[in-house]
Amino acid sequence: MILSATCIPGGDVAAKTAAEIFEKVSAGVVIVQVYNEKGKNIGLGSGVVLPNGDVATNYHVIENAIRIKVYQGGKDYQAVLRYSDRDRDVCSLSVPGMKTVSVVEGGTKTLKVGSRVYAIGNPEGLELTLSEGIISSLRPVEGGQYLQITTPISPGSSGGGLFDEEGRLVGLTTFYLAEGQQLNFAVPVEWIDELPRRHKKDVETAETYVEWLDKWRALETKKDFAGLINHAMKRTKAFPGDANAWDALGLAYEKSGEFEKAIETYEHALRIDPEFVEAWTNIGNAYDKSGQPAKAIEAYQHALRIDPEHASAWYNLGSVYSEAGDFAKEIEADRQALRIDPEFAEAWNNLGVDYAHLGVDQISLPRPSRPIGRPCALIQNTSKPGATCAWTIPYPASPARPLGPASKRFALIRNLPAPGISCVLCTPKPARGDKPRRRTGDSKPLIPPWPGSL
Repeated sequence: MILSATCIPGGDVAAKTAAEIFEKVSAGVVIVQVYNEKGKNIGLGSGVVLPNGDVATNYHVIENAIRIKVYQGGKDYQAVLRYSDRDRDVCSLSVPGMKTVSVVEGGTKTLKVGSRVYAIGNPEGLELTLSEGIISSLRPVEGGQYLQITTPISPGSSGGGLFDEEGRLVGLTTFYLAEGQQLNFAVPVEWIDELPRRHKKDVETAETYVEWLDKWRALETKKDFAGLINHAMKRTKAFPGDANAWDALGLAYEKSGEFEKAIETYEHALRIDPEFVEAWTNIGNAYDKSGQPAKAIEAYQHALRIDPEHASAWYNLGSVYSEAGDFAKEIEADRQALRIDPEFAEAWNNLGVDYAHLGVDQISLPRPSRPIGRPCALIQNTSKPGATCAWTIPYPASPARPLGPASKRFALIRNLPAPGISCVLCTPKPARGDKPRRRTGDSKPLIPPWPGSL
């Protein structure tokens, strides 16, 4: 039996090229120069022009400034601080008299690991330099996601714009050096929008939240889980009422395999904030990993009552149903995940596997507005006359790129009932280590709606 997805013709929406991104947004990126009381230049950074005409940048760029100037289009303008949030390392500047094109704001909640991004800033004072990379890691934070990126960043780039494939602002880049290793981060664009609300709440702390996040990512990159636990504990002691800090400690325990401690810590986070969707999703993961599927289902369902549009919670819920052999319920959960995020490759695969379990040998689905993933290196094209495309992966035959041991690699086809069965699969080529079949807390990328519905 061959299970395939026959695609219906539809219009493709191509992502913009790097040149197109630069042409679209570069006029909205500026240089920020800071001066001391003697008028001496003591530093520079980058900034982006917001729709209201203000300039957003990192707080550390202007922290010690007595006077601030913004340079754009060969002209300089006096600037004054409007709003600041030292803890999150963001601020906005009022720049009277400057007339220029503003950037278009996007959001980080729809980004995922592997999403392509573009940074435009002024490294070492070199005006309007573009660099390209991908999202290498995400950390859910209040209002959005904190971004670790492969896009090269140098001193002077701090406060520059990070843009998605459509040229929408998704963050502000910040330069960070940890133990001789350069790690590139960006604060989420959502934090800019929250500046007016948080301006008066800014509190001087020895270590800002952004500095703490930077160190978290450095430890996570090194897989120093003991260090992660210690780092998160310090945050919970400093801010015992911060649900995000307790959720981070729970995640550190979970990464180290201490699931019972993780559950206790997530419970503490949820006592502080019962509506914390990420903590409900994370505790569901910990329950499932510790062999408590009923409690995992309950946690995911609670998360979905709070946020019915949380694609990862639907996906993880479906995975637990699959382990229990309830493929009909997993299909419904996967369909909900795909309704929210049509580019969710792993959910497509699970959907195909479930149909195979139920004896369905062919399904017709709408064509995506662009190929799922980048690139679909694991797809074997078996197009037939009259069909736009039919994507299948034979099992147990080797795909275009070897998957390796199922326990350590994608293992996306591990649940097929018998050799020779194929499944629907369109997934990005593995990079920087393969992702597990499920249990991701990352949100997924936004793409235009498909013609038709699931």
